[in-house]
Amino acid sequence: SFLSDAISKLVENNKITTDDMVLVIGGSFGPSNGASFLEIGEVKNLMKKHY
Repeated sequence: SFLSDAISKLVENNKITTDDMVLVIGGSFGPSNGASFLEIGEVKNLMKKHY
């Protein structure tokens, strides 16, 4: 998925580590409706979820 690919690339490029906390904002309702979800978590846990 886009999220797991993006997180993996950031880890590979040493921009973040698996112990870092990140904020994920997502949605598919368009800019006028805002975000549909917000999640804060450690990179290693988000990678396990396989978005």
